[in-house]
Amino acid sequence: MLNRLAAVAGLAFFLSGGIVLIASAQQPELPQPRVAESDPKLGKEGTKPELGKIVKEVWEAAFLDGNQAGHVHGLIRELIVGEQTHILAATELELTLLRFNQQLTLKYGYSNVETTEGKVLAFVVQQTLAKDQVLTRKGKVEGKQCVITVEAPNRPATETKMMWNEQALGIYAQERLFQERKPEPNSRFDFIRFEPTLDTWLTVHVEVKDWEEVALLGKEKRKLLRVETRLDRVMNIELPPEIAWIDDEGEVHKRQMDVPGMGTLTMYRTTKEQALRRAGAGSVSDVGLSQLVRINKAISRPNETAEVVFRIRIKGEQEPQSVIPQDDRQVVRAVKTDELELVVKGQITPSNGMADSAEAPPEEYLRSNHTLCSDDARVKQLARQAVNSEKDPWRKALRIENWVCTHLRNKNFTEAFATADQVARSLEGDCTEHAVLAAAMCRAVGVPSRTVIGLVHVPTQRAMGFHMWIEVWINGKWYALDPTLGQGRVGATHLKISDQHWNDTQSLLPFLPLTRILGRLEIEVLSVKYPE
Repeated sequence: MLNRLAAVAGLAFFLSGGIVLIASAQQPELPQPRVAESDPKLGKEGTKPELGKIVKEVWEAAFLDGNQAGHVHGLIRELIVGEQTHILAATELELTLLRFNQQLTLKYGYSNVETTEGKVLAFVVQQTLAKDQVLTRKGKVEGKQCVITVEAPNRPATETKMMWNEQALGIYAQERLFQERKPEPNSRFDFIRFEPTLDTWLTVHVEVKDWEEVALLGKEKRKLLRVETRLDRVMNIELPPEIAWIDDEGEVHKRQMDVPGMGTLTMYRTTKEQALRRAGAGSVSDVGLSQLVRINKAISRPNETAEVVFRIRIKGEQEPQSVIPQDDRQVVRAVKTDELELVVKGQITPSNGMADSAEAPPEEYLRSNHTLCSDDARVKQLARQAVNSEKDPWRKALRIENWVCTHLRNKNFTEAFATADQVARSLEGDCTEHAVLAAAMCRAVGVPSRTVIGLVHVPTQRAMGFHMWIEVWINGKWYALDPTLGQGRVGATHLKISDQHWNDTQSLLPFLPLTRILGRLEIEVLSVKYPE
């Protein structure tokens, strides 16, 4: 019942940037009366839905690398709409983890209303991206379209439409899929399901293997049928398969998947009491430390480096050069099967010899959007305060970088991924909050900007760790700045993985590419140069 892509994406977001993805499943609103008039299955105008009997409730104990870290809860019940009976289905994952010795809770939830035949009518996803900042995304299926409404505090609701695939199965239809199909060993089939993380539908490829003797909770063992499912590639990313073990009635007793860079997540069907048990914090590995990419030698004064040559291996990746972007700061020098040599330049500023360009500023990097809300009154106020009377774009960016570095307090890993307006009011958070606020402030004063996700050197650990900073467009070139450091430039140990303008997205989807490298990176430092 767990939405696998959203869970994997949410965990990757959390691991990579000090981000907590929290969502709660709740009853979606049924389509409005005007839709009901055109679709008799939804009942008469003004009909108030009523909760009916519980059809099924499922509890699963979730184990991460052998230690119980949380649970999955699924609840399916009837929803009575006039003379029609629909299904309200919800599923939620909750995990308690350690990140740099701070205990955090990760939740993901999704609910939908569907017909008894499994056709989705409406859905709701809620994400708490920061303190007191809840993002609600509601979908209503209207014929062959789905109307998606996004609601956030202190913002007007936004509405978009997308084409809808009527073959997409709801949560309840997926839960009973094996019971209805009664799959045989060595068989295959596909089905389509809606993916709320991407606002689209995906084909799920199911491959039935054979019967196996499977260990369950305690010392129990059962002979169960192994079933493997894979999704289509998303953003050219191959997501890990999920393995389920089912009995001859089609009931799932155990599920397992490898979460990139984190370990093996195993879920056992069990009682509520067992599912809600918690292991002590000491028995859960610190995912913050485990996510660091160890290197062969420490780099002294990393923020002062002028050039670093890395050998980077991405295990299992046939085209590593397609994963690591190239620009004015970093260039791929040699490529082998799954590794490359990367030359990264540091200390690059508009004054040290880069040629200017007459190319016009890219307008998409000046737009205000949900994450980089540069039109927010508080963001604009802070931007004006930071730049004062400065007119030069580069010096504006430098003043903003310094202002964010010195004014964001309580630099911690417990703040979730906040939008720029939220950070402008709380003035706290980790590197992600520094980056989104600085980028939005730059846009507010006419300096094109974007955020960058990558790795930086962590001297105390002799490792590279995931980080976020910004780039600004000056005289036709992108220049990197790091608001967590406030030094007016970055060293050659800032290794870029991707950049994002954040337009036309109200989710954490831009972090999904990290799943392509999490847990697969090996980095070796070949040479280091400092300014002469």
